[in-house]
Amino acid sequence: MLNRNAKVLNNSKTDISIKQAIELIIFEQQHTDKEHDIISLIKESYSNNLAANIDHASAKYYLNNSIRSEDNDYLVLSGYSQIVNNLLKGVNVKLDSNVREIRHNANTVEVITDQEVFIADYVIVTVTISILQKQKIKFSPSLPEWKVNSFSNMQMGIFNKVVVEFSEKFWDGDSDFQCYNSEQGNAFGIAVNYQHYKEKPVLVAMPVAEAGKWVEENDLETIKKSYQKIFHKAHPGKEIEFKNIRKTACNSDEFSQGSYSHVPVGAKEEDFEDLQKEVGRIHFAGEATNIKYHATAHGAYNSGMREAMKIINT
Repeated sequence: MLNRNAKVLNNSKTDISIKQAIELIIFEQQHTDKEHDIISLIKESYSNNLAANIDHASAKYYLNNSIRSEDNDYLVLSGYSQIVNNLLKGVNVKLDSNVREIRHNANTVEVITDQEVFIADYVIVTVTISILQKQKIKFSPSLPEWKVNSFSNMQMGIFNKVVVEFSEKFWDGDSDFQCYNSEQGNAFGIAVNYQHYKEKPVLVAMPVAEAGKWVEENDLETIKKSYQKIFHKAHPGKEIEFKNIRKTACNSDEFSQGSYSHVPVGAKEEDFEDLQKEVGRIHFAGEATNIKYHATAHGAYNSGMREAMKIINT
């Protein structure tokens, strides 16, 4: 139904949120209780994918297939460090150097950290848009207004993970995901079935937006009790023994302050174009600068390659 109505939404003069789009499409239609559950799951799936509340995300952008591109997803077993470490072979990486300021002129760029000053011909900035929005790095001279507007018009999402290991598998089937009704909302009850991949009784829940923030603000015992309630309600009479529980906290992380970007209602394609543009000798990369593959790891990778090639070909 969303696909059939996407053209109407895209041709409208005003942008609306994904939630408004869904409600417009299903307005005044009669639905069974099961269909209402499916509609709720569709909303939660959008929220999970975007790491955002769908009240805020742009329907015109995300329902326009000519802009947004989706390819196959892959689960990287044993962590992303495998990819990073392979890419970094032979590369000199300086760690534990917090960037405080970037000074630039027509000939050089100086990157001032709390450890030392690096002088370069060009710099590629790959920090998250939330770091730029909060001005955690000073630019001298200041970035032009069009550049500031480009990242100010995007929004950063919250996508956390709660990893729960059980004494034994208690759920039926072998699907990639387990989906549970939850009062928390915002994909609190959507979990990757890790048993499917590693033959270990592990579910990786993916709370986002308000639910992701709730996870960061509460201790593991409180979070555990919430998931116990959800799992027992879905699997009455089953023995469910928690063995281990861990969580991430991306929003409170000093160097990310969020997970990845999403396009809010009212944002324009020009914002993406301006995000990609360099300012003198300062180039900008990262998932947020990639209009087709933003919010993805490969989008971030491709953006870095894009800017590197710009510099090489200068």
